[in-house]
Amino acid sequence: MSKKNISQVVGKFIDEMGVKRINIVGGEPFICDNIAFALEQMIDRKNIEVEMVTNGSIDNHGILDLLKKVNLALFKVSIHTINEKKFDWFTTTEKLFPKVLNNIKQFLKTLPFGINITAMKMNHREIPNMISFFAKMGVKNFWISQLTPSGNALNIMTKSQLSKEEIIQLGKIIKERFRESDVKIRYDNQTICKFGTFLSINSQGDVFPCAALVSYPEQKIGTIYSSNQEITTNIKKKLISKKRLCFVKQIFRN
Repeated sequence: MSKKNISQVVGKFIDEMGVKRINIVGGEPFICDNIAFALEQMIDRKNIEVEMVTNGSIDNHGILDLLKKVNLALFKVSIHTINEKKFDWFTTTEKLFPKVLNNIKQFLKTLPFGINITAMKMNHREIPNMISFFAKMGVKNFWISQLTPSGNALNIMTKSQLSKEEIIQLGKIIKERFRESDVKIRYDNQTICKFGTFLSINSQGDVFPCAALVSYPEQKIGTIYSSNQEITTNIKKKLISKKRLCFVKQIFRN
């Protein structure tokens, strides 16, 4: 995103509309142009909570130093397996897993840290062991989400998404296994849809009512230069046509 558009986001959504939390995701935020500029805008806005999600492969000390100066609520690494061969397949890399583990150890020392895991056919049986593995490293916060038809998942959705029964069963296993543990696990069983609660903005400045809808350009509700009324009106129009719990799955199935 350009510096001009970043300044518009800050001025419109934070200063004007009163947004209190900014989530920076990718792609990979650490290699995004102007990420340092974006974080610099947050340094003097201590009322704004910042969250960043990364794949953990890059330890850019300049960005990490900036993160320590903002009101950082969470710094999360998305990782979907602790099997090195499967990790290479997930990330289309070679032998990167040891570096990611080392970076996680460093992140844990200075940042409010958590792990993101997306549950799917090829990894759901190892997720409880993953939680135990990272808990032993000192990780206390975990987010387990389900596969949604957006981004790279569009290509593997049909064969990789868990069934309703598998989602429920995995939730039960995690709850029972970590009942007495001090780790915090947020498990998405897809019974709650936050459509319209959070706005998502892509690198071109298009605005969407759900992060997963960024993969569907026709679903945008405006741009960062649209009026507040236009954005609000378009969200309401989308809600009228929303028939399924997950609006993204409704579009995908259609």
